[in-house]
Amino acid sequence: MDFLKNIIKGGGASFFSGKTMKIAIVSIASIVIISYGLFFYLQSVTENDIKNSLIEQQRQRQIESTRAISQNIGSNLDSIMTRLQLLAGSADLQGGQLSDNSTKRLLEEVYRQITAITPADRLFILDKDNIVKTNIVPKGENTFVGTNISAFNWVKEATSDRNNNGPHFSDGFIGLDNKYRIALSYPIINRQTTEYFGLIGVAIPTESFFAHYGNIHDVNSQFLAVFDRNATYLAVGIKELLGKNFFGEFTQKFINHNPVLNNLSRNLFAGNEGYGVYDYGRGERLTTQFPIFMNGVPEYFVQVVTPTQLIYSQINDVLFTQRIETFTLLAGITAAIVILIVFLVKWNNILRNEVKNRTRDLESSLKKLELKEKELNKSNNRLESANEQLKLHDKMQKEFINIASHEMKTPTQAILGTSGLLQYYPERRDELIEIIRRNAKRLQTLTSDILDVTRIESQTFHLEKERFNVFELLSEVTKDYMEKIKSGNNDIKLIYEQQNINHQILVEADKGRITQVLSNILNNALKFTDKGQIVVDVHESNDKKEIIVSITDTGRGISKDIFAKLFSKFVTKSSQGTGLGLYISKSIIEAHGGRIWAENRKDNTGATFIFTLPKVNEDLAGGVGENHR
Repeated sequence: MDFLKNIIKGGGASFFSGKTMKIAIVSIASIVIISYGLFFYLQSVTENDIKNSLIEQQRQRQIESTRAISQNIGSNLDSIMTRLQLLAGSADLQGGQLSDNSTKRLLEEVYRQITAITPADRLFILDKDNIVKTNIVPKGENTFVGTNISAFNWVKEATSDRNNNGPHFSDGFIGLDNKYRIALSYPIINRQTTEYFGLIGVAIPTESFFAHYGNIHDVNSQFLAVFDRNATYLAVGIKELLGKNFFGEFTQKFINHNPVLNNLSRNLFAGNEGYGVYDYGRGERLTTQFPIFMNGVPEYFVQVVTPTQLIYSQINDVLFTQRIETFTLLAGITAAIVILIVFLVKWNNILRNEVKNRTRDLESSLKKLELKEKELNKSNNRLESANEQLKLHDKMQKEFINIASHEMKTPTQAILGTSGLLQYYPERRDELIEIIRRNAKRLQTLTSDILDVTRIESQTFHLEKERFNVFELLSEVTKDYMEKIKSGNNDIKLIYEQQNINHQILVEADKGRITQVLSNILNNALKFTDKGQIVVDVHESNDKKEIIVSITDTGRGISKDIFAKLFSKFVTKSSQGTGLGLYISKSIIEAHGGRIWAENRKDNTGATFIFTLPKVNEDLAGGVGENHR
């Protein structure tokens, strides 16, 4: 400030009186102080906004990840239970043969299937007295055959009502090998006599099983916490908590009775998903949660826990560098402003009037130039946009014509060539007519696809909506494809089982177009599946507002080369077809207000196509089949 005083005084008393000089110095000092204060305030607000935005983005991603983990665990457990049910209904076990060689061979085969997808390591049979009769275990481990395990609580629960012929999912327990486990079991009951022979089950080590779905060891990174129905830890990154009840004194003392985590967990054990941010003394954490439903009942519960410091770490260095750069810039600007103000004040009296006059003239001219510049920029932008659209349209039109002409040429040539052969080989009339019919049908399908694409892109694509039962439509479509498979490829099995035949799910949609979507996806599944199975499933979303249809095959899966643009035009890895089917299907589903996507299976054997449709409120719905155009 002394430096500024000397400069101002040196400028001559004619420019500054003592009072004016003091006012100038105070003003400059005030500007500097306010600027720095405003800088630190805005910096703090900006950093908090960035961190809150990061937390929100992480929360959304983590909720979806947690839901996927829950569904994946539930799917694998359901797969195991399905195999147990099939074993319980096998001829050997229905005949009460619990430990003979044929039963052991059957169990060994199923054991190989189960261990191929999960870390389950014990497949066993108990007789009606809860004595281990057969136990398939890893080589070198004790089978405990002949051991009575009636003392285990899960055995008591599973056998308490022997008239109950349903599956049982146990809470956590310490097994005979001192490993913490859960057990899945299914009763062996003769279908004709209803005689209870025992039960068949799988014992799963919880630590290795849930480690299959995420980190359960390192609490300094994102990790999983899994509970049973009694709120007991089945897997967690903190070893002291394994096997402890969440609401027990030990765990509550460990988390310092944190109210946010307690309320979040109570909500989870009530069967609800959720999220929360809390700190019980070991660092702030973001937790998302989701129940693991088995047959519609929450049997287990999973939480995904992420230390927020891990989220913030990706921007801390950037923020610090930005602070230094901004502060340096602000200091430089402040110094420049101070110097500039001193010289401007010195020359202010001389130039004031001239500057005012020139400023008025310049402002008037500048406004006119700005208006012309804005108009010119708008015109240029419109021209550039129109030019780009014309180029894109021209490119797409050429691609479309080339592919369509190529695809139409093949069946056309086949029809012309085959029809010419008819006059020379009348004895092959039926065979040649079938070739003509097949290529004509292919030509018809291609023409229909081209017309659909034209309608979609010209925005003349219309739907003929009506209310109908999705279960009935799926039954009709899958029945047709089952007949098609029987006549063609016996190595593929199409599976569609309606869970409740007395229940109906109503949608208001174009029945023909939805059939077209199902046909496109099923045709793709058949095209890329040499053997195995294709599973069709439909269910309601959790909020009952949507129906979700999935078609899963065991084929070659979706190539990484086309995955990102799978639903675009002309995208295909097949030597046949134009690649229009999935593009049209996406347009149809989105025109109904739904969504469609695809994903490869975790074990890289096949793919799943999923789409949703808005569900009609059954309380407000009219008669099924009523047209609502």
